[in-house]
Amino acid sequence: MTKDRQVRIGILGGSFNPIHRAHLEMGRSAAEAFGLERVLMMPAFLSPFKTDPGFVYASAEDRAEMVKLAISGDPLFSYCGIELERGGVSFTVDSVRTLKTQFPDTTLFFIVGMDSLLGVHLWKESAELLRLCEFITLARPGVTLPTWQELGFPEAVAKRLLANVIRGKFLDVSSSEIRSRIAQGLPIDSLVPPVVSRYIEVHGLYRGLSSEFGA
Repeated sequence: MTKDRQVRIGILGGSFNPIHRAHLEMGRSAAEAFGLERVLMMPAFLSPFKTDPGFVYASAEDRAEMVKLAISGDPLFSYCGIELERGGVSFTVDSVRTLKTQFPDTTLFFIVGMDSLLGVHLWKESAELLRLCEFITLARPGVTLPTWQELGFPEAVAKRLLANVIRGKFLDVSSSEIRSRIAQGLPIDSLVPPVVSRYIEVHGLYRGLSSEFGA
């Protein structure tokens, strides 16, 4: 790495309820496309978009442990617990501010899927967030990109966001599907790393759920 190039760190946030293979593939695809030295896996304590009282969360401790198990031994990934430690509703801009102080000479990249990108203009202090970090968006293969007008930002900002869209390897996996399969007694081995599957089984997570909310 040359001295005039800042270190590039990715941030992948989410409920990780539970973490699954698609989360890891998103991080790897973003790192490969943008030359990220590291990807921080940052579980939310409480997502502002998943506050419905019917939404079923595993405990913060269980979700943190599953993330740590999933990335153990992979030098690309690091666990980031700032949102779980802070508690309350997890707002991305607050977390990125904290990370900017921890990594002052680093370019931060927040990694999202296309569905999340379409709603970023509704996030808390979205303009400030885009000043603090770049965004990398993973799009499904074959899906038409939105127009810049659909992103809800001024043209220059929206086009900058669209320039950072990549089409990585797509795995059709969601946490809600995994929780539903567990509740039905169906296998999840192909959807999560083996160590995560074992942790869920040993600790009896997500059993007996009758309904699901969110992803």
